Amino acid sequence: MTAPLLQVEGLTVAYAGKRGKAMVTVLNGVSFSLDSGETLGIVGESGCGKSTLAAALTRLMAPGASILAGSVLFEGSDLVRLPESAMRPIRGKRIATILQDPLHSLNPLLSIGTQIAEAPIAHDGFSRAQAWDRARDLVAAVRIANPEARLREYPHQMSGGMRQRIAGAIALSCAPRLLIADEPTTALDPTVQVQYLQLLKDLQREHGFALILITHDLGVVARVCDRTAVMYAGRLVEQGPTAQTLREPLHPYTRALLGSIPTMSTVAGRLRTIPNQPPDPAKLPSGCAFHPRCSDVFERCRFEMPPLARIGEQRESACWLNER
Repeated sequence: MTAPLLQVEGLTVAYAGKRGKAMVTVLNGVSFSLDSGETLGIVGESGCGKSTLAAALTRLMAPGASILAGSVLFEGSDLVRLPESAMRPIRGKRIATILQDPLHSLNPLLSIGTQIAEAPIAHDGFSRAQAWDRARDLVAAVRIANPEARLREYPHQMSGGMRQRIAGAIALSCAPRLLIADEPTTALDPTVQVQYLQLLKDLQREHGFALILITHDLGVVARVCDRTAVMYAGRLVEQGPTAQTLREPLHPYTRALLGSIPTMSTVAGRLRTIPNQPPDPAKLPSGCAFHPRCSDVFERCRFEMPPLARIGEQRESACWLNER
């Protein structure tokens, strides 16, 4: 068997506390793997650590954040321990990221063509003419009509869906092995969402890159992901093949997420919700972090943190219920 393209082990990230206070752990012992050409969906409520995880993989974290422990093995190299000079050729070329909001991730002062051409010039040594040709081909590949004219336009001249496709074109400009898409469909209407997700899968089949899709939308995960990892309070609480995870969830939090999705059979006025709010990372409860909101809680959950344990051949869950 070949080694995974990406192997994350025990990744722990913390932010510096304010005014000399203790550091706050926002990712705690996250471990997962990803094979070439595979799609992994990472889901959870806002604030659970999904975007921090995406930033930590390429060490592009916010000021004050630091990796305290763990490893990120990518193509055999531990990215956590590489010097910054060795990380620059990896970012944008071997690993690319599509950020949440393309309106703010695109430079309003530069033309679309200039922004797409930047990475091939920097990483692959393309001339400006070669990079411009590459940019035109990529705009066509993401199914934007009249690519030659679009290259000379600016982000404000495009719709939200078109800007999202341009962000994808920039990410693919150097043929990465791994693409991280952080909430790529949040700002899109449902019809454009479907089109964009299908485009991502078509491009993945064509270019063979692995994909990490970060989202809070379980419908998106069901449509495009091979495997799903569920995050809560900075930890992975469940992961496994998407079909099994969504059909037979092992963790109460995954069941609660699925139960809060409206269906055609939902009685008007009786939409299920998860009570209260996710915990503050600086004030996590003892034991399982989900226990104050869990309908299946029992005494052990309140005092002892459950490990992420193997359940069967392909699944993992961090819940004491699995031992009963």
